[in-house]
Formats: sequence, structure tokens, C-alpha cells
Amino acid sequence: MNTRCFILLGFLCFSVLGYSQSDKLEIGLNFETSHVIEGQVISDMPTVEGYLKYRVVPSFVITGEGRAAIAEKNGSHYKEILWSLAYEKPRLYLALFSIYNFALDPDGNYFNFSKKKTNHFLEIITIGKPFRNNAFTINYNVYILGKHDLRYDSENKAKQQYTSYLEFSYPFTAYDVAINPFVGSGFALNGAKGHYTVLTVGDSGSHFNGFRVVNVGVSLSKDIKIGNYKIPLTISPNFNPSGQYAHVQVKIKLL
Repeated sequence: MNTRCFILLGFLCFSVLGYSQSDKLEIGLNFETSHVIEGQVISDMPTVEGYLKYRVVPSFVITGEGRAAIAEKNGSHYKEILWSLAYEKPRLYLALFSIYNFALDPDGNYFNFSKKKTNHFLEIITIGKPFRNNAFTINYNVYILGKHDLRYDSENKAKQQYTSYLEFSYPFTAYDVAINPFVGSGFALNGAKGHYTVLTVGDSGSHFNGFRVVNVGVSLSKDIKIGNYKIPLTISPNFNPSGQYAHVQVKIKLL
């Protein structure tokens, strides 16, 4: 088994074995019917997700995540490692994410961070609630490094596109169901291309020109009681107008 599989399995096993939680350390295990992010279906296969979150101080959090599809499809097996450093306040979340999807380049070097060759996506995530007495939320994410976000000019010089995602949402609760409707758009700050439109399910590399609405939907979350246990369940139907497809994801929190 290669190094990347050991890293991923380490996350998943540590999540299962570390059942206890503390004020500083949170460990979790989720099951997803697919993996969807910002309107993109990254994997339409059932996926297991393990994570650990360590709160260094009340407002500073380090998180590591590992995800893997339960089977291979069309010669590709989705596996992803994600690290993040985040500053958290009740009305502000600011984080730097490092995302590595092994399916994009199975022979890639995880430790390669060169501009033209790295398979990492380095992304800045910002989530804010601008109104003190209102749940209205703005989410703005931008890629700052990653060869899949590069464009080449007429002199074949590589330039970062700074592909961005902007989402507006308004979470609320009704009949013990947490409801979060949202609408998101994708665009590039430097150039006409971005990768947020998905013309075929699972193809995160499709490009488009200019600003597009890429994610319209709602997430519905509720704790389902089975005997003495409560299982958090989330159902998220979404529509990608640019990619012209709809998708429904179901997520179950196992730990």
C-alpha cells in the first residue's frame, strides 16, 4: 500500500478508534451517498469521511480530513486529503484550506507545491454573517494556488486565475428541521476561465467563460431517533444551472 493510502486510512481509523470527544479535540466519521462541493459533484459514489478537529485556542482551529469512495468507477477511485487552519468567531470564519484529490493525478507527488505542477488546491475560505440579528450568510472562497487553476497567456506564461465561489444562504429552523436554502456563483478574478461549471457529473475540470450561477438548492438536517440513539441526517438537493444537472446528496453522521 502506498503512502497516500496510509495517510487516508490513518484519518479514518483514528476517527473510529478515538470515540471520545473533548473541549479541544473533536473526532468524527460521516457517510455520504456522494461528495458534492459548491455545486460540483466531485464523486457520485458513496463516500466515507473521517475528520479530526483540534481547537488550539478558542478562536483558532486546525482540521484534518480524509475521504474515500467505497469503490472505483470508470477507472478512477476518489480519494482526498484536506487540511485547514481556521479563525472562528460567531459571525466570522476565515480559513486556509489545502485540498488534494488523488483521483485527478494518481501518480502525482503529494509533497509537490510548485506552481505549475502541484495537484493541491490552496483555497481561502471566508464565511460571514454581516447582520447582527439576522442569519443571512455570505460565503466567499478563492483558489490561490494549484495547477488546475492556471491559465497560460500568449507567451505561455502560467498565471493563477483565482477561481472564486460566492454563495448567499439563509439558514433557519422549522418543525425541528434545520433548513438552509442557498444560491452560489462561480467566476475567475484573473481571466475568463474557471472550473465551477460541471458539464458532466464528476468532471470538475470543465471550463466556462465569465460569471455563472452554479449552485442552487437547500440542505435539510434533522436528528433521526433510532432506539436510544440519535443519528444526524442531512439531505441536500441542488441544481447546477450552468452544468444543467440536478443532484441529491444524503449525509449521515456516524460519529
